[in-house]
Amino acid sequence: TVDFGESNTCMLIGPSGCEKTACKLGSTRIVSDKLDNKYLEDKYRDSVNIFQKLDKETNESLTELANYEQEDIDWKKERDTQFLNKRKLQWQFL
Repeated sequence: TVDFGESNTCMLIGPSGCEKTACKLGSTRIVSDKLDNKYLEDKYRDSVNIFQKLDKETNESLTELANYEQEDIDWKKERDTQFLNKRKLQWQFL
């Protein structure tokens, strides 16, 4: 979806890994080169820095989330193992 209005916005929608970021950065670079526009060149550099920072923060957040999920899975396995062991002991005494 592309909307050229007062703010010249553009929205790229697609699955992860479909080159949305590359498309955006490439388009900005092409327009900057064609118009020889210092503002766009600065915006392009800023965008690259922002995307690099966001990628780093996103990866760190996803890693942290995965660790929490793994801890939860490990805790549930331990709980289930304890429950089963308790049941086995109860059956042995019957």
